[in-house]
Amino acid sequence: MKQKVFIVLLILSVLLNVVFIYRFFYRHYFIKPKVLTSKTFAELYKEVYTFCPNDSNEVIFLGNSITAAFPVAELSSSNRIKNRGISANTSIDILNRLSEITESQPLKIFILVGINDLSWGEGRIKLIENFKQIISTIKFQSPETKIYIQSILPVSKHASYYFFNDSLILDEEIRKANEALREISDSRGIKYVDLYGEFLEKDELNPEYSWDGIHINALGYLRWYDLIKSYIDDPDN
Repeated sequence: MKQKVFIVLLILSVLLNVVFIYRFFYRHYFIKPKVLTSKTFAELYKEVYTFCPNDSNEVIFLGNSITAAFPVAELSSSNRIKNRGISANTSIDILNRLSEITESQPLKIFILVGINDLSWGEGRIKLIENFKQIISTIKFQSPETKIYIQSILPVSKHASYYFFNDSLILDEEIRKANEALREISDSRGIKYVDLYGEFLEKDELNPEYSWDGIHINALGYLRWYDLIKSYIDDPDN
């Protein structure tokens, strides 16, 4: 009798384990999670920013993933800094979300964008056209805002080869784009900040400042902050 009870319990135990294992694999590998939104990462961040409060005398950093990872607010003693970098942004993305940037009538806007335009095939000519529209839109929507155009950073030769099968093409496009951005800045009375030359080492992005040949690391961000902190802190600069 005891033996039969033991066998029955053993069978029940095995069956329960089989059911448990089946349910586990079914839930994890056969049931797809519901897609709650069709919005992109950039669209979601843009939406989040629209709900953030506006403060007087904001200093805004505007750009792509390079800006998004910049801990500028932590490095600065100013409590006015707002980071509005969004990963994968191009110049047209910046242009399309300027209304959220300018509605607070910010004190200053620092812009760094362009590497995605150049590496993803949007082209230098279109990038410059978009930059002109960005500047004009800011000046129209927030006339008292000081604009700072930061040059596109250099990349490693490996990164240039990855995008164009040539170690020089991307860097050449960056140089030409930066020359055009400097000319635009000079003609419109805008401060141009040369980050390119400061991050350059033997005709490519200094490896001490980068972890992948395009994005910058902690030392790179410290160097960037050193180059612009006087523009952040000085009201007349």
